[in-house]
Amino acid sequence: MLIMISFRKLSVLFPIFFIAGSLFALEPGKKIPEFSLRDCNGNLHYSADLCGAKAMETKVLIVDFFSTSCVPCKKALPVLVKIYEKYKDKGLKVVLVSYQEREKTLREFAEKNGVKFPVLMDKYGEAAQAFGVFGLPRTFIVGADCTLKKQIIGERKDLEIILENEIKLKLDADKIFH
Repeated sequence: MLIMISFRKLSVLFPIFFIAGSLFALEPGKKIPEFSLRDCNGNLHYSADLCGAKAMETKVLIVDFFSTSCVPCKKALPVLVKIYEKYKDKGLKVVLVSYQEREKTLREFAEKNGVKFPVLMDKYGEAAQAFGVFGLPRTFIVGADCTLKKQIIGERKDLEIILENEIKLKLDADKIFH
């Protein structure tokens, strides 16, 4: 009887947790939350410098929440590095955001993996919470105006294709309007 009561309570609570999580989810077309985070070298980065009116050279921003111990995150990293190298001169910005990891760990990880873009530290998880991140990896593709274009949740074998398509779509749209 006790097990049934616990299961019954759990079955009532699960939908509440699911709905609460979706209330905070960032939706395409919405502005991303503003943030200011230090990178693994101690430099402060503001979202307003990565996209928006102050970031005139940015056409597309990729914000990737990850962990150095997350296997799917490690699999996605070479794709992010490759995409960055290919499009950095065409207006692509990429930042990795890590939760509660030490500067030294992140610096060594970035060096070992050839990461040339900022690796930011979300020391207290405030940025992750503002973005609605509840699992890793979580990749946000953001337009020049700081609006979310697409969100990629979890490991994706087609990550490179998705990123390429979104970046090309944005770059082609800019050519039409300029």
